[in-house]
Amino acid sequence: MQLSLLFLEINKKTVLEAIMNDFDLAVIGGGSAGYAAAARAVGQGKRVALIEADKLGGECPNRACVPTKALLRSAEILRTVRESQRFGVFAKDVSFDWDKVMERKNRIVDQLTGERLHKILDRWGVSLYTGRAIFESNLAIEVDNKKISAAKSIIATGSKPLIPKIKGLTEAHYLTSNEAVDLEELPRSIAIIGGGAVGVEFAQIFSSFDVKTTLIEAGDQLLPNEDFEISELVITYLGEAGVEVLVGAKVESVALDGGQKKVEMRDSLGQRSISVDEIMVAAGRSAAAEGLGLESAGVEYDLCGIKVDDSLLTSAGNIWACGDVTGKLNYTHVATYQGDLAGYNAFVEKPDLEDLAVVPRITFCNPEVASVGLTESQAREAGFRILVGRMPYRYLGKSLVIGESRGLIKIIVDGANQEILGGHIVGVYASELIHEIAVAMKSGITAESLTEIIHAYPTIAEGIGVAAGSIIADDTNEQVA
Repeated sequence: MQLSLLFLEINKKTVLEAIMNDFDLAVIGGGSAGYAAAARAVGQGKRVALIEADKLGGECPNRACVPTKALLRSAEILRTVRESQRFGVFAKDVSFDWDKVMERKNRIVDQLTGERLHKILDRWGVSLYTGRAIFESNLAIEVDNKKISAAKSIIATGSKPLIPKIKGLTEAHYLTSNEAVDLEELPRSIAIIGGGAVGVEFAQIFSSFDVKTTLIEAGDQLLPNEDFEISELVITYLGEAGVEVLVGAKVESVALDGGQKKVEMRDSLGQRSISVDEIMVAAGRSAAAEGLGLESAGVEYDLCGIKVDDSLLTSAGNIWACGDVTGKLNYTHVATYQGDLAGYNAFVEKPDLEDLAVVPRITFCNPEVASVGLTESQAREAGFRILVGRMPYRYLGKSLVIGESRGLIKIIVDGANQEILGGHIVGVYASELIHEIAVAMKSGITAESLTEIIHAYPTIAEGIGVAAGSIIADDTNEQVA
C-alpha cells in the first residue's frame, strides 16, 4: 500500500511538471556538452529545448579543435613534402597556397557543423532557440524576449579565451584562437603569449607556413600540465622547426612601434623586447558563466566556473552544469562525457558520479604529445615510491622505417604494487597510442601485465610494452619520493 502511494506521488509530480512547463529539459549551449546532454535526455523520452547564442557545435568544431587540426594536417603535409628527399623522393618548387589551405579547413568545418547539426536536432525532435539565455528563476528562461519554462535545466555554455592584463595589449590589438583560425593573410612574424596546448599548436602552424614565430611562456615550463621531461623535448623539437621558445618570460607591456608591435618582457636574464607583425594571446580559457542570470536561478559560481557536486548538480536542485563552464578539465571529450552524464542524472532517482581519474590529454604539435594520469613530479609530490620506464622512439624499427625517430614513451609506476600512475608520450601517433595506457589504468592492468601483452612488430605501439618492461628489468629506475 505504501509503495503504491509512493508511486502515485512520484507519478503525480511528473504529470504536474509536464503540465506546468513547456519542456522537461532546457539545455543552454549547443556545443559538445550540450549536444550530449540533449541526446541523452531525448533517449529517455523527454521534451528538450536547446538554446544556443552563436553557432551550433560550439568552440571545438567551429573555432578550436577541428579547424586547428585541419591546419596542422596541411602543415604536416608541407613538412613531409619539403623533406621528401630523405625517402629518395624529390619534389621541385614546393610551395603552399594559404587561401587553399583555408578553403580546405572551412570545408571540413562545414561538414561537421551548420546544416548537419540542425538536421540532427530536427530528427531528435529538439526545439532549437537561437539567442542568449537568461534565467528569470530556476524554472523560467528568457531567450531574446521569448519566455520558456522547463522543469530542469543543464548549463553547457563552455568557455572563452582568457585575456591577461598587459599594458597596451588592447590598444595594440591581438588575436585569439578564434581569429587565428580565420586569418585571410599570414603575418611575417608573430609572438604567441602562452605556452599551453593552444599556444604550442599555433606555434607549429605558423612556423610551418614560414612565419617567424616566438612562443612566450611566463611559467617555468612549456606545456605546464605535461611531464617536465616531455616538455623539454617539445622545446627542442619546436626549436628545430624554427620556433623561438622563451620560458619564464613575463610580458609586461605591448606598444605599437611603427608598422609593428613591440613586446616588452622580463625573464631570468632581465629586460628584453621583440618587434613582430602580430600578437596572439593563448593564455588559457575562463568559464563562460556571466550574463546568464544565475543568481535568479540560485546557481552558485565563482571565477573558476559554476559549482557542481559529483553528479554535476548545481546549488539549484533542478539545474546541472557540464563542460568547460564547470572549470574542471577543458577538453571536448570531457565535455561530451559530462554532458551525457548530466543528461542522464537529470532524470534518475540515483545519479551516477563523475569519474575523471583517467582522462587522456593531447597536444597536436609535431611530433604529438599525449598523456594520461600523473606526471613524474606529481607522483613524487603525492608520496608514491615510483618507478619510471622509458623507451626512446629511435630504438623502434617502425620509427626508423617511417623516418620519425624523434620521441619518447614514458610510464610512471607505483613501486609498491606495479600500478600504472601515468603515461606520457611525445612522438608520432602519440594521440592514438596513449589510449592503450589509459585502458590499462582504467582496468587495473599492472605494468608487469602490460609487458606480457604481445605487440605486433614492427609498430610504434610495441614501445609501450618495452617501456613497461624497462621498469621491471631495471631497478636502478627506482625513485623515492
